[in-house]
Amino acid sequence: MSTKKRRGNRSGRAEIAAPLNILGRYAKLRNELRPQDGLDYRDMVDAHAWVQDFTYLWFSNHMHYLAVILDLKTRQVVGWRLGLRHSSELTHAALLDALEQT
Repeated sequence: MSTKKRRGNRSGRAEIAAPLNILGRYAKLRNELRPQDGLDYRDMVDAHAWVQDFTYLWFSNHMHYLAVILDLKTRQVVGWRLGLRHSSELTHAALLDALEQT
């Protein structure tokens, strides 16, 4: 008997689709002759963009998820939300919090 692991959203609601990464055009190779050296993202700072990060915290015998919106230029947190589920809705709520703060 084979069991399948269920992935994704258990609430039955559709996840919010991620937008296109338009900041990629600001990334440049650190060394054109050695692409394996990676990318330089310093020009993104001037794009006046926000970025999102997500992490989890084990607290009081429960997993909590933290979605944060950061301003690239100032490196300040401009919005955040803490929740019990890892979902795009949590990230969306953090974005709404950031928009309310500005």
